[in-house]
Amino acid sequence: MDGSYKVALISNSSGEMNEIIGENVLLKIRSPTGKPTVTLSVDQVIDLVFPDGNYYRGSGIHTCEGLIGEPPAKLEIDITYNNGTSFEPISNSNIDLVSRTNTSDECSTTETLSFGLKFSSGMDGARLRCRVSDSLTEYTLSEELNLIPRNICDCSASSSYRGHPSNCKVQVYCVTEGGIAYPRGIACASNQCRNSITGVCSDDCSATVCNETVPSDFCTTPAPPTTTPAPSPYVSCNNVNVLLNSGPVSLSCVFNDTDFSMINVTFTKLGESEGVTICNIYSNTTIVMLTMQDMVEITLSNNIINVTILQTICENEGTFGVVMDINGNSEMDQGKFTVFNTPGSPVLTLSEDQVVDLGFYRDTGAHSCTGIVGYPAMDLILEILYINTTVYHEIQDAKVKDFKRNISIASCQSRQEITFGLLFTADMDEAKIRCRPLEVLDNETFAEASLFLIP
Repeated sequence: MDGSYKVALISNSSGEMNEIIGENVLLKIRSPTGKPTVTLSVDQVIDLVFPDGNYYRGSGIHTCEGLIGEPPAKLEIDITYNNGTSFEPISNSNIDLVSRTNTSDECSTTETLSFGLKFSSGMDGARLRCRVSDSLTEYTLSEELNLIPRNICDCSASSSYRGHPSNCKVQVYCVTEGGIAYPRGIACASNQCRNSITGVCSDDCSATVCNETVPSDFCTTPAPPTTTPAPSPYVSCNNVNVLLNSGPVSLSCVFNDTDFSMINVTFTKLGESEGVTICNIYSNTTIVMLTMQDMVEITLSNNIINVTILQTICENEGTFGVVMDINGNSEMDQGKFTVFNTPGSPVLTLSEDQVVDLGFYRDTGAHSCTGIVGYPAMDLILEILYINTTVYHEIQDAKVKDFKRNISIASCQSRQEITFGLLFTADMDEAKIRCRPLEVLDNETFAEASLFLIP
């Protein structure tokens, strides 16, 4: 052990020990350093920042461990962007030294350094160096950093997977927290590789799987157009308008160019301004549903994308868009899905206070018509059939007073009530008043009543 020791030359004469020369010396024990071992978490996401300001998870902590000599030095981390020909320190704002733990045993010390990193796009493909602070030779380079794009989950459903873009041994798990999508890198089992599109790990680690390209355009949901887009020469979608609760119906989009790298199917709910990507179709025609699986089914056959709406209800109304990436250009068209409901027969109630040329009407003289007017709602109108004529005419505004219209909508059906007063003239005696929805005329959707005027 370290300490001060005396070294002396001793003579032995006739059994008697005599010191001839003696001097105190200082003895220090030294132990060598060694090459450290670097272990990187695969949870390497570019520009990952959580609401609390942290930029790594517990699963995203990296470690370096090695002999640091005696007396102990320390481990340090830096980065090389050119495979080891030069090194740079990592900015303090991009590295968090979580802990240093030293373990000593018989004059040797092992240090374990744990740290978190805030990855930037420029670090993709770089390598970390872990080294002993007082040695130029005892260091280890990590494997290349394989970073995950921050936006890879922007159009994925929560708790779904994507393929890692540059490491076939890693899958990307997408989770949404507080309305924000966060990607997380997870290593596949040692003998497994991820599918480039679905992200699912399997035993297939062939060159075909590992060389597959994960599309870089992870989210191409277009902003809803403020004007009707010009027709695309590559894709055309139809509109669908069907009766409420009439069963599944398909909206079709036909495209004439099969040389696409990606097709996104989007949906913008009626009355909302922002759409979501519900499906990705890849160049190998693989279809991956991202959301709304309980509402729609999507198939591709003979250059036709069929979007089947499973429930034809007004809650599912909206615009489906198809966005094709062709040679780096986006081509799109959209089709609208709407439902309608038929009106019913209204009820017409006329007050008996029908006085000719009264010039005004009393509160007791108000009339009403109430009825189911379909979906989308139609307006109820008032018509008159004069005696000895065969054609109804809409009642002139001059004869209608204090007209009021109230409408309520529930469960894809509209109910309307109109109240009104009438100024009667002699030619209206024994005429018929008819109330009906504006756009419908049949025996089941109108009500009529005769006038019996008081002189």
